[in-house]
Amino acid sequence: MMQRPRPTILIFGAIGGLLLLNLVLPIANLLIHADWPRWIVSLRDPRAGDALRISALTSTISVAIMTLFGVPLG
Repeated sequence: MMQRPRPTILIFGAIGGLLLLNLVLPIANLLIHADWPRWIVSLRDPRAGDALRISALTSTISVAIMTLFGVPLG
């Protein structure tokens, strides 16, 4: 005989699903409505490589800092 799921599991599952949609839908919208030929032309600009490197470096540093301080605080 199957056991009924508890209401708290259903509530947290629904909230988690909404949070996942909140994360995925804007990214999907960006990918669907992007003007890909202009993006590729823009990425060929030499300044774009510098901007991507700076973005990758700063995001790596920020994740390291958040991990260093956030994990012990958690």
